This record gives sequence, C-alpha cells and structure tokens, in this order.
Amino acid sequence: MIRPDARQVIPQSEMRMSPRNGRAGIGRTLTVGLVVVILAAAAVSAYAVFSYYSAKLSLPVLACGSEITADTTLSANIGPCSWTGLVIGQDGITLNCAEHSIIGTGANDTSSGVDLTMKTGVTIKNCNVMGFGGLTGIGFSLSTSSNNTLRGNTADKDFVGFSVKYASNNNVLTGNTADNNSRNGFLLLISYKHALDGNKADNDKNYVSTFTAVPTTLLAETRQTTTTTASSSATLTATL
Repeated sequence: MIRPDARQVIPQSEMRMSPRNGRAGIGRTLTVGLVVVILAAAAVSAYAVFSYYSAKLSLPVLACGSEITADTTLSANIGPCSWTGLVIGQDGITLNCAEHSIIGTGANDTSSGVDLTMKTGVTIKNCNVMGFGGLTGIGFSLSTSSNNTLRGNTADKDFVGFSVKYASNNNVLTGNTADNNSRNGFLLLISYKHALDGNKADNDKNYVSTFTAVPTTLLAETRQTTTTTASSSATLTATL
C-alpha cells in the first residue's frame, strides 16, 4: 500500500518526450537561430554603412592652395582663387580633375592654377585652369620638375597657359589646349628634351615660345587653330 504523501518515482528508462514537445523544442531552436542570423546581417550592414560614410567624411576638402600628396580625383570645381589653385606636394602621384575647373580671379591673379615645383613622375590630366591672367599668372607651372606628364588639360584666359622652365626636363605634354592666353600658350624656358604630342593653341599672343639651347623633341605637330600675328606664327613655325 502506497502512502498518500509518498512521491512516485518514474524510472528514467520510462521517460519519453512526446512528439508535440519535440516539435516545439525544434521550432524554438530554429526561431532563435533565425533571429541570430538576422541580427548578424543587420550588424554587418550597419558596419558597412558606417565605414562608407566615415571614409567620405575623412576625405580631405580641397580648396584654393591645397597641397596634393596622394592620387586625387576632383569632384567639384575649385575657386575663384586669389592665389595658387593646387600645389603638387609628392613625387609619382596623379591629379585627375575629371574635367572640373580650377579658377583664378582674372586679370589681377599673378599666381598659378597648378603648381608643380621640384617634383618628378607626376601625371596631371583632365584639368581646366582659367583666370590666372595677371602679369606672371600661369595655368600650369612646372619649375625644376622633370619626367612628368600633362595630358588632356586646358589653359584658358591665363597670362601663360603652360610654363615648363628652369631645368624641367623630359616632360610629356599630350592633347593639351591653350586658349585665349594673353602672353604664351606654351612656354619652354631653359629646359629640354620634352615631347609635345597633339597639343593645340588658339588665340594666344604667342602660341609656343622656346628659350633653350637644346632642341625640343616633337612627337606630333602642335597646331594653331586660328589666324594670328606674323610674329606669333613665326614663333610657332620655328618651334616646330
């Protein structure tokens, strides 16, 4: 006879999980796993968004006088600048303006749009520089800088469009355009062994001027696209 207050002990071998309880346990496990996966995916997505905008915010803001020390692509125009537009501060880098403009203040601006001084192995491309039109104002200024490439650039309404001077040797200028510059489209001064390929000069006082004892190598004709004065035409013809 079993006492009323006695507890019945069920042998472990007789314990079984009902089918309903088994399915419920599996369902809870799957639900928890799915939630974990969703939370993990959300965390990854949030981190990606955070990283993207952090990188955006950390990009340097380029303005007049900025120094470029790494490969750079412009996303907007710069200027008007009352002094230098951009300064190349590192060898072997590329400045791609992506058809954006570096703008001076006009007839009184005596600085340069892009300043490349004592640098080598630099590429400057797809830049429009305009409005550095004061006495000594220069669109693209290379000084004591060798083995650089200027490609697909435009200098408009500057005093000198492209100036390559003072032992700036073995530079390549290809597909550039100098328009409406009040003194020179292309000025090569005390420098040598440059390659000019497919450049154009239009409505500059002097299209191409050279002051060097060592001849410049021309890979292709630098063409004038408008009628000019006899002196300017003679300068261009002599250079070619």
